[in-house]
Amino acid sequence: MAMVSMKTESDENEGEMYPEELCIELEAEQLSKLGINAPMRVGTEVTITARAYVKEASTTMVEGGVEPSIELQITDMSVAAGNSMGSAATMLYGG
Repeated sequence: MAMVSMKTESDENEGEMYPEELCIELEAEQLSKLGINAPMRVGTEVTITARAYVKEASTTMVEGGVEPSIELQITDMSVAAGNSMGSAATMLYGG
């Protein structure tokens, strides 16, 4: 399955940004389990592989239709520093 960019257009910042809901915070216990024992520099690119289950699913009535949403609970994951899967552009958009 190909990766898809999660960037969104923002009128107030006049640029592209990522939704805050897609941010994952890992604390000391999770970092230790992943074998990350030293701080990483802000901006370091990492590759995440994860398994999750749908914890919650809902729909909201909005003007013009229905808007679905899901909450995912990550159960297993790995984090690799660097670009271990090739370039981001290739991962997102193919060769």
